[in-house]
Amino acid sequence: MPRTVRVPFELVRDISLEDAGGAKVLTVDFEAGKGVYREVLAAGVTASELAQAERVRRMLRAAVGLEKPKEDEPAAPPGQPPPVVDTFG
Repeated sequence: MPRTVRVPFELVRDISLEDAGGAKVLTVDFEAGKGVYREVLAAGVTASELAQAERVRRMLRAAVGLEKPKEDEPAAPPGQPPPVVDTFG
């Protein structure tokens, strides 16, 4: 049954795509009280939706601070535009 659970970013421990009987589900693990809980963010992700779901997973992990940005690359030579930063790998 759909519901809203508000979780501070610092209490999120993992966001993952998991198998669930032929389809995938996007889940979030978070701390609440003395336990760690798992909630489903999106159920029934089909094979054709898997690439988009993986992108959403990486975006959410970055938003809550679970994905670390890549190390800074050396500065571009003078007169060159700065390199594109891709924090989603």
